[in-house]
Amino acid sequence: MKVRLSPKDLKTALNGDSEFRIASRYWDGSLSFVFGAEVCRLALQGGEVMSIDATASKPGRADVVVKAPIEDWAKLLEKVPPPFYQEFYPASMHHGFRLEGDPDYIWPYYWALRRSAEILRSVASVEKD
Repeated sequence: MKVRLSPKDLKTALNGDSEFRIASRYWDGSLSFVFGAEVCRLALQGGEVMSIDATASKPGRADVVVKAPIEDWAKLLEKVPPPFYQEFYPASMHHGFRLEGDPDYIWPYYWALRRSAEILRSVASVEKD
């Protein structure tokens, strides 16, 4: 399986989403999604997605990493996800998702993380081999 995602579509969707922009408005750092072995890193400045690349980043103060096996991403990205796959926190408590980075940075921006999952669901798909 593989997550199919257009970086351009994701950037446009996140930057055009008022809920994400409000929740992330002071975030200067990065948000990385690790889909199994693949990485999608968003560089953020003032909550705006400035660029998207495939560079792996280490979790740190302003750098948040959301990672999971591809099978878990497939469930989270379903139009109607199964229980505890609706957002990252329950998926990290009950399934294979991990939220990595400084907790003092993750939790104030959790609503932005949560919204990013909803937006990912609308622009990404899972390709089965």
